[in-house]
Amino acid sequence: MIKSVFLDADVILDLLAKREPWFNHSASLFTLIQKGQCQGTTSSIVFANVFYILRKIKGQKEARAAIKKLNSLIQLSVTTETSLTQALNSTFTDFEDALQYYTAQNNGVHVLLTRNIKDYKTDKLPVMTPEHYLNSLNAH
Repeated sequence: MIKSVFLDADVILDLLAKREPWFNHSASLFTLIQKGQCQGTTSSIVFANVFYILRKIKGQKEARAAIKKLNSLIQLSVTTETSLTQALNSTFTDFEDALQYYTAQNNGVHVLLTRNIKDYKTDKLPVMTPEHYLNSLNAH
């Protein structure tokens, strides 16, 4: 069974902006997605945040091209009213993190990938860094 992974903005930006020291892990993850060994997914909020930050780094044209390519590689997880309500009623200190978490969970994603794991104190959906996720695949 192919696992679906929800990609937080930092993971995507590490790849698109070639941010060190995280670039190699994100690049390896996207290679797995391109090969069909896992299914990448994210939310429209992540697309918007990535575009906003990438535009400041690389300019409007390059940011738009990167988002178009990203859109062809990964699926969109829909944020529903249920996800919004769960996020609002959660104990997360960061509302955006809560919204991403419940969007991923409600879309049946297997694991949420972020570098910001300390803000995700949960017990239902596994949350890992890309490095930890890649290491877990190599362990099997």
